[in-house]
Amino acid sequence: PPQANRAIERARASLIVAMLPLSAMRLVTLVFLVVGLFGRVALAQVAPKPPSLKVQAELSKLEKELIDLQVKQAPFLAVKVAKKLYDLRTKELGPDAQETKNAALQYSGLLMQTGDYNAAYLIYKAQLVALEKKHGADSKEVQQGLAMLIGPLWSQNRLDELDPIYQRSIALAKKHEGEQSREYAAALTQYGTLLNARNEYTAAIRMYEQALKITEAVAKDDMSIIGALQVVASTYWQLNQKPKAIALFDRIVKLANGMVGTNIQYAAAILWSVASQYSYGGRPDLAAPLQKQVTDIYTKEIARMEKANPDDPMLPGLVGQLGFSYRNANDLANAE
Repeated sequence: PPQANRAIERARASLIVAMLPLSAMRLVTLVFLVVGLFGRVALAQVAPKPPSLKVQAELSKLEKELIDLQVKQAPFLAVKVAKKLYDLRTKELGPDAQETKNAALQYSGLLMQTGDYNAAYLIYKAQLVALEKKHGADSKEVQQGLAMLIGPLWSQNRLDELDPIYQRSIALAKKHEGEQSREYAAALTQYGTLLNARNEYTAAIRMYEQALKITEAVAKDDMSIIGALQVVASTYWQLNQKPKAIALFDRIVKLANGMVGTNIQYAAAILWSVASQYSYGGRPDLAAPLQKQVTDIYTKEIARMEKANPDDPMLPGLVGQLGFSYRNANDLANAE
């Protein structure tokens, strides 16, 4: 059913992203942090007249309360305080003050955390309008500001509204970084993800293939190439173009094997991802050798670390990864 296909694709996309240098959750967190940083720099203006001492005391109180709630990981309480802080700064300093815009970005980030995606989108949209007014519609600042809109729209499945944003991002990446750049390749890949979500697989694979070609030309490390290869290979597999997919998976395995000596956990994770693709894709014959290789890598590394330092804090994580790998290979006895 379409619902199941979408669920599978979301899971596959999560798996692909998880094998990149940053995990999916870290990636989402970094996007908002970077957007906030760029927004603060891009929207900086002459400092307005400072608020009264009474208002400053209230602002300080709210800021402290907000920090305490964030440390306690209480986002639903924190978002209420963030709104008070944003409203007070807007009232005292005006909507165009840098402090107000910083508060807006902080508030919208908490709105995202608590699931109020449309409210967050409206704030980000207002920030983008301000960037367009100040720097121009084709500016670098607007290119960065467009990224703010993506998360809220994806979260609401507003795919049609994402299309012009991605196309505009591609055009701006081409203008500012050039067609042979990582930024342009990333913009193509992101648009391909949208096309894939709309079941436009042929158009999506064209975006992915073009991005892979650029990445291979400009990448400075194998990690970047592996990520681009995974996207294309998984899409070929989805389109039932198995020979093309297997050829790319073979390249991924070769690159991962070359990293075993320098980045063993990342290499094992990449091998595990390919094994999982084969396993869930009905090719246990291709999955089994990779599953065994992964368990062997973890077993040897655990033995080495136990000999060198039995109290190494990294050991529990590796043992857990080994158990998970056994479970994935349906070797429940060793997993237990």
